Amino acid sequence: MTEENVGNLPEGTKISDDNGYFNGKNLRYLEKKKLDGYIPDSKQAQEMKNKKLKDNPYSKDKFEYDEKKDCFICPQGEVLPKKGEYSYKGKMQYNYYGANCGKCPVRSKCAGKNKIRIITSDGYEAERRRMKLKMLSDNGKEEYKKRGQWAEWPYGDIKQNLKFREFLTRGVGTVGIEFNLVCISHNMRVMWNKLGGNIDILVKIADLSAESIIKPVNSMIKSCNFFSGAFNN
Repeated sequence: MTEENVGNLPEGTKISDDNGYFNGKNLRYLEKKKLDGYIPDSKQAQEMKNKKLKDNPYSKDKFEYDEKKDCFICPQGEVLPKKGEYSYKGKMQYNYYGANCGKCPVRSKCAGKNKIRIITSDGYEAERRRMKLKMLSDNGKEEYKKRGQWAEWPYGDIKQNLKFREFLTRGVGTVGIEFNLVCISHNMRVMWNKLGGNIDILVKIADLSAESIIKPVNSMIKSCNFFSGAFNN
């Protein structure tokens, strides 16, 4: 979808999205295209909103993942190799189990009474772990903060201040035009505030914009007249 909207992005392009885009395919896409992505998982997103979460010492993220051996290692040091796979809603899922849970002193807390611990993954575990570590770094946190400055507040301004909460038109083409008009309105408000309401500067900008449009048009008209005259002769 990104390539359809903006075309191919150069390597190293920074991309920041909310946790709704934290899925295996997206993370692998970023790595494959060598794009500099910043996407928090659901837990990190909640922590960023200062929500208090219960810390489970035996949750999946507390299990180390060995990419080379494709296995998990539990907090007690036991290995859970991949032993099964199945399809769920058209997506492959993989089961990891086989640790010596029977003799584990924390079995009831980790797996449950008289049960063994099974970890399920979708085949993108390595990409998920790498992104999580990246988002835990100081640089990752700073980069993601910029999202609020550049990506989030325009939507807030459009919805709250401009009171634009639904489209009045129907159809992809007309809705696109309507949204472009709303964005123009937002950008004009931003320009007005940045320039302190200085009308003279806005007039100069308008003149420059008009000139940049008129020159190419005039050039095209002259070219058309030239070819038309040559044809008539």
